[in-house]
Amino acid sequence: METVNVHIAGRDYPLQAPAEQVERLKKAAEEVNEQFATFKGQFKVNDIIDLLAMTALHFASEDAVHKYEHSVEKPQEPSTGTVQHLDQLSKRIQTLLEV
Repeated sequence: METVNVHIAGRDYPLQAPAEQVERLKKAAEEVNEQFATFKGQFKVNDIIDLLAMTALHFASEDAVHKYEHSVEKPQEPSTGTVQHLDQLSKRIQTLLEV
């Protein structure tokens, strides 16, 4: 475990993390600060707690949308057996209709 100091909304936070996650935490802190600054400029809100709450909600909603998009099942190609079976049924139906 390593200690990494991240700076978010004007405050420093020392965190313990595995070495392989340190860069990810730093990048995440940068993204939080960027979104925080965007909201601060966009909404003219001065309360840091409100801005942090808005930022947290933004990232949580993005994550929820991302998870939903990846959980939606994509249509699968029918198997060769299924295609053959449907083809045979179609031929039977045509034969019955011709009679």
